[in-house]
Amino acid sequence: MVEIFDKQTDMYIFAILIFFVVVLLKIVFKKIAYKIVQKTSNKFDDDVLESLDRPIDFLFILLGINFALSVLTLDTSIKETISHILRSGFIIVLFWSALNFLTHLSLNLHKVTDKF
Repeated sequence: MVEIFDKQTDMYIFAILIFFVVVLLKIVFKKIAYKIVQKTSNKFDDDVLESLDRPIDFLFILLGINFALSVLTLDTSIKETISHILRSGFIIVLFWSALNFLTHLSLNLHKVTDKF
C-alpha cells in the first residue's frame, strides 16, 4: 500500500474507500437483480425483491462497515464491541427479511385463496 499521509491516516482512508466500494456493489447488485427479475413472467419474484429491498440495503451497509473495520487497527475492546453490534445487525437483517418475506407471502396466499 502506498503511503500518502502517515500510516494511521492511510488506513482510515482505505477503510472509507472499502465502505464506499461495498455501497457501490450494492447498487450494482440491485440493478442486476431487478433486471433479472423483470425478465420473468410471474409477479411473485418482483414482489419478493421489493419486500427485501430495505433489508438488502442495510445488509450491504453492515458488510461495508465490517470490511472497513477489518483493515483498521483498533483497540481490542473497541473492535469486540463493534463486532457484537455488527452481529446483532446481521441478526436484525435476517429476521427483518424473514418478516417482510412472510408478510408478502401471506398477502399473496390470501389473494390466491380468495379466488376459490
